[in-house]
Amino acid sequence: MNRIIVLLFFIFGCFTLSSQNVFWVFFTDKAGATFNPYEYFDIKAIERRLTQQISIYDSTDFPLNAFYVHQVEGLSEEVIGETRWFNALAVQASPENIKRIANLPFVKEIQSIQTYPLMSAYENMTDQDVDKYLSDISDSILTVHKQLARMQGQYFHEAGIDGKGIRIAVFDGGFPRVDVHPAFKHLRDHNLIIKTWNFPLKKENVYGWSSHGTMTLSCIAGICYQEKQISCVQSECNTYVDKNEKLGLATGAEFLLARTEISIEPGREEVWWMQAMEWADKHGADIISSSLGYNDARHKVSDMDGKSCLVSRAANMAAAKGMLVCNSMGNDGDRKSWKTLIAPADADSVLSVGGIDHNDTHASFSSYGPTADGRLKPNVCAYAVNCKVAKPSQKEENSYDFVNGTSFSCPLVAGFAACAWQKHRNLNVMELKREIERSADFYPYFDYAFGYGVPQASYFMSPTIKAKIPTFLVEEDEDWVIVKPFEYNNTLFYHIQNENGNLDLYTQVEFKTDDEIKSNIYFSGEIDNNKRVVKIHKRALWKKKELSVYYKGYVLHYRLSEEDIARIGKDSLKSYTYTIANTYMRIHEVYPDRTKISTYGVNAVHYVYPYLHLGFFTSSDTKINYAKSPSFEIGARYKANIAKWYSLGASLGYNVNSFHLKNKPSMVIGKKIIQKLNVHMLSVELHQRFRLFPGEQLGFGCYIDMGLYGAWDFAYQDIYIEKVRTYKKEIKTLKYLPFSNIKAGVSLRLGYGLFAVYGRYRLDELLMKFNEIYYPLLDMPRLEVGLQLTIPTSL
Repeated sequence: MNRIIVLLFFIFGCFTLSSQNVFWVFFTDKAGATFNPYEYFDIKAIERRLTQQISIYDSTDFPLNAFYVHQVEGLSEEVIGETRWFNALAVQASPENIKRIANLPFVKEIQSIQTYPLMSAYENMTDQDVDKYLSDISDSILTVHKQLARMQGQYFHEAGIDGKGIRIAVFDGGFPRVDVHPAFKHLRDHNLIIKTWNFPLKKENVYGWSSHGTMTLSCIAGICYQEKQISCVQSECNTYVDKNEKLGLATGAEFLLARTEISIEPGREEVWWMQAMEWADKHGADIISSSLGYNDARHKVSDMDGKSCLVSRAANMAAAKGMLVCNSMGNDGDRKSWKTLIAPADADSVLSVGGIDHNDTHASFSSYGPTADGRLKPNVCAYAVNCKVAKPSQKEENSYDFVNGTSFSCPLVAGFAACAWQKHRNLNVMELKREIERSADFYPYFDYAFGYGVPQASYFMSPTIKAKIPTFLVEEDEDWVIVKPFEYNNTLFYHIQNENGNLDLYTQVEFKTDDEIKSNIYFSGEIDNNKRVVKIHKRALWKKKELSVYYKGYVLHYRLSEEDIARIGKDSLKSYTYTIANTYMRIHEVYPDRTKISTYGVNAVHYVYPYLHLGFFTSSDTKINYAKSPSFEIGARYKANIAKWYSLGASLGYNVNSFHLKNKPSMVIGKKIIQKLNVHMLSVELHQRFRLFPGEQLGFGCYIDMGLYGAWDFAYQDIYIEKVRTYKKEIKTLKYLPFSNIKAGVSLRLGYGLFAVYGRYRLDELLMKFNEIYYPLLDMPRLEVGLQLTIPTSL
C-alpha cells in the first residue's frame, strides 16, 4: 500500500509540473522573411490601411523565420500558435527543453503563459423586470430597443445607417445557433458573415459551444423578429404588420466570428486571442468587439497599466493598424479583492466600455478605473443591466432573454461605433475613438465609473454644436463653493482633478423628492429649497486643483483664485469635510487613492473557507472483513497565495471515522451481530496547492493539493449490538485517549471549482485502551477516499 501511495504522489506531481509548461518564445529577428501584402491581406484590410495612411509593408506583418520555427518545434511537445506582430511562437515544452530553447542564438526572450479568460457573467431577468424597465420606442415596423434608444440609436436607424461597409470581428467562446437563429436571418440572407474560425479546434465551424457569443453578437446586429399582428381599422382586421425591434445597431455590417475560448484549457486562450487579432486584421476587420479579458487569475492590479499584459499591447497594435478595439471593463466592481478593470481594457487605444442600469446608475458589478498608471477608464458606458439578447434555444418561445454584464454594454457600443464610422468614413481609428468620447452625454465631464458617459448618435448626425443651457448656478463664500441647481429631479455629478490629471474624488449627489424628504422621521416643517445645494470645501481644491460639475447636460469648471490659494495656504485648519450632506440629498463619494484593494480573496493574498468531507475507507489489505465504513469531516482551510499558480495552505478539521465490521454468521438461528467502532479525531493538515488552470467566476479553478496531516484520535466509541427475534442487546463504550496519541498521514486532492475528490492514507495504527493499556487496532483500514465540498466565503 505504501508503494501505491508513493506512486500516486509521483503521478500527480508529474501531472502538476506538466500543466505549467506553456510558453511564448520570442525571436530576435525575422531574417530572410518574404512578404507580399497583396497575397496575404484581404482587399478590405489593404483599403483600411491605405485610407488611414498606414503602411502595408510593416515588418510586424512579416512571417516568422521558418528555420527558427523549425528548430523550436523540434524541442517542443506542441506548437500552439504564433504571432507575427510580436515575432513569437507559443509552445508546450518540458522545463529541460525550454532551457535548451532559451540557449538558441536567435531566441530573444521566453515568457511563461498562465492565463484564463473572463467572460463576463450574466444573469437572466424575470418577465416582471422586463415589463417594468424595458419597452419599445414605437410600434413602427422596425423599432430600436431601449438599450439602443439610450444611445439615441433611433437617429441612426431613421437615417438608414446600419453599419453597412464596416467589418466587425467578434471574439468569444462560441456562437451556437447563429447559423439558424431568426435574430440573425438578415445576416445570413445577405451573406454578411464573411469568415469564421475556431482557433481551439483549428476549423471553420463556430456554431456551437458557449452561448455567450450568440448573445454578444445579437447586441451588435440582432433583430428580434416577433409574430405578425393584425391591424384593425374600422372593424376590418386584414392588415398584418411585423413588430420587429433592433437589438443592435449594426444590422448591415459584415462579420468575422472567432471562437477563441473554451471552458477548460490551461494557458492557451491568450494565444488564441492574439491569433484572432491578427486573423481579423488579415481579413479586413474595422472594429473588434471583445467581451473577454484577463484579471487576477494571472495578474496583479499593478499590471493593469496597458503595457504589462501582452493582450493589451496587442490591442494597441491593432489600433496602430487602423482597427477600433472595443472591450468590456469587466464585472469585478463589487469584488473587494480586485474592483478594477481587466486586460486589454487597460490599453490606451482601446475603447473600454463600462455598464449602467435603467436608472442611469453605475452597475454595481461594472469594474472601475483608472488604469494602474492613472489613465481614464472606462472611456464610455452603456446598458449592462436588463439587456435583451438572442438566446440559442431550440424553442421559439425561449429565443430571447434578458441578461446583465459588461459583456453586453461592449457590443452595444461596438454596433454604435460601426454606425458612427459609416456616417463619417473619413475619420481614422483614433479620431473615431475621440469623437465617440466627445459624443457621450457627460462630456467633457468624466469619472472612473461612467467615463464620459453614454455615446449619443445625435452628435454624429448634427454637424452644428448646440449651446448647453445652464442647469445650476455656482456661488462661493470664504470657505465653500456652493452649487445651486435650478431643478431637483436628477443626479448631480462632480469631481476634483489634481495637477497630475488624476481624480482625487468623484461624487454623485441624488436629490430626494419631496415625498422622500417628508417621510423622514427627523424632518419637520416646510421644505426649504435653499438647503438643496451642494457645498464643496475650498481646501479640497487647494493649489491648482479643478472642480468639474455636471448636471442635466451642463458642465462647469472651477478653480480657486490666487487670493484663495494664498489665504488657504496660511490657514492652519488641518481637517475638513469635502461635502456637506443633509436630509435633502444622498451623496456617494469615491476617493480613488483611498480605495484599497483587499488582500482577502480567492486569488488575493489570503483566503479562508469552510469545507466538508464525505468519504469511506477501503479494506483491501485487511484480515478483518469490513463493511462500508464512512467518514465525515467538517473544518476550515487557510490558503496563502505565493504565486498565481502556487499556494500554501493549512486546515483544521473535526473528523468521525465509523468502522463497520462484518461478523461471521451466528450459530443461533435469527441472531444478528452488528459491531461498529466510531473514532473521533481532530486533524491539522499542511499542504501545497498547484493550480493547473484558473476558473471562471469562482476563481478556484482546477488544482491539485498534496499535503501531510496529523490527527489526534482523542476518543472512540465501541458499539456492539446483538439482535434476536425477541430481544435486542446493545453495548456502547466511550473511551478518551491522551493528547500524545497523534497519528500522521498523507493527503491528495484533485478539484475543480467547489468540488474535489480526495484521498488520505494514515501511516500509523489506531490505538484502543484496554485495562489501562493502549493496544494498536490491528488491520484497521488506512486509505480513505471521498468528495470535498468547498464553501466560498468571498471572491
